[in-house]
Amino acid sequence: MGMGKQCCCLIWWLISIMLWLPLQAHAEEPVIVRTSITPESNIWVGQQIILQLDILALDGWADSKRLPEFDVPGAYLLRVESQGTRLSETISGGSYSGQRHEWLLFPQRGGDFRIQPTEIEARVRRFGSDTGEQSVTLKTAALEFTVEIPPGAENISGLISTTELTATQSWQPDVKKMRAGDGVKRTISFRAANVSGMAFTPLKPEAVANLAIYPGEPDVFDQINRGILEYGKRVETFTYVAEKAGEYQIPDITISWWDIKQQKLHSEKLKGISLSVSKASAGSAPGIADATSAGQHLNWIYLLLLGVVLTALLFLWQRRLSPAWKRHQAEKINSEPASFRRFTETALKGDPDETMATLMQWLDKLQLVERPARLKQFMEEFGDDAGRRQTEKFTAAFSERNDDGWSTRELITAMETARRNYLDRLKAAGEQRHIRLLQPLNP
Repeated sequence: MGMGKQCCCLIWWLISIMLWLPLQAHAEEPVIVRTSITPESNIWVGQQIILQLDILALDGWADSKRLPEFDVPGAYLLRVESQGTRLSETISGGSYSGQRHEWLLFPQRGGDFRIQPTEIEARVRRFGSDTGEQSVTLKTAALEFTVEIPPGAENISGLISTTELTATQSWQPDVKKMRAGDGVKRTISFRAANVSGMAFTPLKPEAVANLAIYPGEPDVFDQINRGILEYGKRVETFTYVAEKAGEYQIPDITISWWDIKQQKLHSEKLKGISLSVSKASAGSAPGIADATSAGQHLNWIYLLLLGVVLTALLFLWQRRLSPAWKRHQAEKINSEPASFRRFTETALKGDPDETMATLMQWLDKLQLVERPARLKQFMEEFGDDAGRRQTEKFTAAFSERNDDGWSTRELITAMETARRNYLDRLKAAGEQRHIRLLQPLNP
């Protein structure tokens, strides 16, 4: 009986040792790297996903010298954290501390996604050690998740999934009657909770015969509070110019979005307007008063002839030249060169936020893809090594709300080189506009 008890004690002791050793091995792991997403399941197209990266050191502190650039085809990725969040945890009996960094991910299609493993160069400091800072190269684990398409939204492009979305519009001037060559401006504003303004797909208004449409520069804004994206906003403008007299109907614009809370598909309709366009005004000729003398009569004839000539010129201007001039001016203001010039002028001021806004507006003007332009992808395709390095510095300064680390002149030079390469490629392809030089965002 005593022998049996000894055997049982020995077996229990062996089992305890076997369970204790793996825990100790994990606790003694000097540096831990973790990646995770929130939510892990029930993810919808266009919904915000939080991608977290934790870097922890045993009996010390760890962070990354240079944060990785995760590549997620079919999704828009945005980093909103600046310095990250400090972590302190007890893992399997060991005391760990380090940093947590977050990215916001907005899937643009349904299906399976995989975030590939990425190398990270971590910097580690040991508490109570005089060895100083050490560098360790680690690798993240792969992440896989599935994104669902809301029922009824299978054919909707650029769907946004959120808890709240508002869409408004205004017209300037607010008129129903116009003359040929006049224009009316349509301003459309979107705002969605927990969605970046850059995640909105640019609008493409429906064409109308004999009604020219000139898009303006989009205005994108994100409200971020302590690293949390509260809402995103995108404002787009379109100017409609009637080329000749007639009756026109500017179509409605419908915005569809998925309500995550109610599990319901909503449609926000922005109504178009009807326009009655008349011919351009030809003016009026001056009247002729009775003359009491030959000299006065001759003077009135000269005045009449001058009035006829001026009227003819005015008629020609309003019928032919004025609409063309207005179209030319609108095209010039909204052209790609003008957009790039605005970027260079803004960059010289040294403000990262304004510079990033005008830079992305210029990239949108190139119309490389149907989705919002991606700076990293554009520079990989058309930039040189120096330009890509400077772009990375600028992106880091923009993300961290820090003006240090980037040069306005070098950034402008990098964009000028990439733009020149793009235009050379465009010319070589023999196309004039709307050429796709990059792979689509959604393969």
